[in-house]
Amino acid sequence: VSDCNGMAPNPGDALTFDVEMDPKTGKPKATNVQGCTGDANANAAATGKGGGKGKGSGSCQGTVKSYSGEKGWGFVEYNGQDIFLHIKNCNGGT
Repeated sequence: VSDCNGMAPNPGDALTFDVEMDPKTGKPKATNVQGCTGDANANAAATGKGGGKGKGSGSCQGTVKSYSGEKGWGFVEYNGQDIFLHIKNCNGGT
């Protein structure tokens, strides 16, 4: 969480990120994530407004579909596909 500058994804946030294949699952995951607007230290009951503008330098852009603060992961919708998102891959807020 410290790598995220205290920011976490909120459903509706527009993020920029890179996509890599997870060697364990063989499925795509988001890395180098930018544009999070939520409080990474808040519990799962916290509600954000989803106002991230996606100002990162990642090659992909998508919208947070879901995110669990308790679990530290969720999904970004990108080109009709759900991409796994973990808090440890978020680089900070907007």
